[in-house]
Amino acid sequence: MSILLPASKWIERIQIWNRYTREQFEQIYGTSPTALDNRREAYISLLKAFQEKYGNKNVIIARSTGRANLMGRHIEHRGGSINVICINREVLLAASPRNDDRVHLSDLCPRFFDNSFSINRDYNLYQTNNWKHFIESEPILSLVQQSKGEWINYIRAAVLRLQMAYPHIPMRGMDMMFSGDIPCAAGVSSSSAMVVSTMEAAVALNQIPISDKDFVELCGEGEWFVGSRGGAGDHGAMKCGLRGKITHLNFFPFSIGKSVTFPGDYQLIVANSFEEAKKSAGAKDIFNQKVACYVFALMMIKKMFPHHAPNLHYFRDINPDTLRVGQDKIYSMLLALPERVTHQELYSMLPECREEIEEVQKCHRIPDHYDIRGVALYGIAECMRAKKCIDMLDNGDYPSLGRLMNISHDGDRVNKNGKPFSYQVSDEYLEGLIADIRSGDPVRVERAQLYYQPGAYGCSTSTIDEMIDFVNNCDGVVGSELAGAGLGGCILILVHHAHAKNLLSTLQKLYYEKRNLPMGADIYTPIGGSLVL
Repeated sequence: MSILLPASKWIERIQIWNRYTREQFEQIYGTSPTALDNRREAYISLLKAFQEKYGNKNVIIARSTGRANLMGRHIEHRGGSINVICINREVLLAASPRNDDRVHLSDLCPRFFDNSFSINRDYNLYQTNNWKHFIESEPILSLVQQSKGEWINYIRAAVLRLQMAYPHIPMRGMDMMFSGDIPCAAGVSSSSAMVVSTMEAAVALNQIPISDKDFVELCGEGEWFVGSRGGAGDHGAMKCGLRGKITHLNFFPFSIGKSVTFPGDYQLIVANSFEEAKKSAGAKDIFNQKVACYVFALMMIKKMFPHHAPNLHYFRDINPDTLRVGQDKIYSMLLALPERVTHQELYSMLPECREEIEEVQKCHRIPDHYDIRGVALYGIAECMRAKKCIDMLDNGDYPSLGRLMNISHDGDRVNKNGKPFSYQVSDEYLEGLIADIRSGDPVRVERAQLYYQPGAYGCSTSTIDEMIDFVNNCDGVVGSELAGAGLGGCILILVHHAHAKNLLSTLQKLYYEKRNLPMGADIYTPIGGSLVL
């Protein structure tokens, strides 16, 4: 149960550091004295800033972490699974209930300027009980456009989604003070952490009984408010992550799978490219175009293979186990898809789906063409890689996991060793894979396995690919990949612990300093997921 105390009392508790407080922090952060001291200082700084801004009011403290997804990128919104940790970087929030519907927000970082909004005013801009209709209405689109790219929209996202889910409960306003050390626009979900921490606070202050499943789904849908159409993978990772563990999460329906201890012989380094990926300010068009490719590919496959349509509820269902077919049949389905189509060609191919196509296209600027086949192959293969990941971790097979990380990143590549990179999804290539699967030759069959095929999602950048090529040539590295949705941000590096410090030193001297960049790489460890203290 959350505790509502004057800010000064919270400060006193953390400074006195009695057994109860220490044990609560250790459950979240582990027993490292350095880590605990760092977090104590962060909490005290937050609470003092709250006092200076709002006075010594009663507050709760909510928190949410960033996340790292070792396998299962770009697929959870299509029903795929993910393998995640809560990284030891987080958003902290001190929130006090108000007697009106105003939400006031401040942050220790001056980059995030003070702002406020009225829950009732924004909620009543468009009358509906359908969240999708609400966020696609002209008044809401206009509201978001007026504050495009501003952090207030992530706070609105959580509060307004919760209000629509519980219309009989008038949401209380809040005085909110945030702080955090998650790198922004870096692919480790700083924006989703704001959504989750806000949702934690709003749920607690309004005393709403809610399951983890509903909490995660509301956060995922809530973030659509800013214009993206991603899934709830980041929010699920933040809510369900465990200290010292990697957790497998499933979607549609949401469920928590196996958790395994983070490998002691290996460490996870997160390295920032300092190339920002701003979902709110333009990149969302590209992200949403890729999601649309999944939707259109599934429409086409259902039409072309109607006998499989009853089993194809989500894109993730295009796999040998669900359809009870061999991998050669999956490749044949991909072969039936066009490599790319214009939106006019889509209408010609799927005239019966025109209304649904136009609905999907509301979320992005229509491109010259949709890369249907490459995205579809990536998604099918990544779903299979995500399933294999947790068992590889459980069995201690980190080299094989590293190989899958490298293959997965190849599916996002735009550049390799300084030259433009384009993965093959041609008819000839797929026909070769079909022949390999049917050959009976163990070597050919093995190399043609779906999970070894990168596909072509293409959301990396030349800068990210250069980093990947650099670290993959360093001692002890078994695999590396893009960290988040893409178009900038961080990379994840799985490295043997004996080489981790040397890798950090090498990155600093030969990568960051050479480019006049600050050191942007560090070892990340799994901590506990989001909660209200």
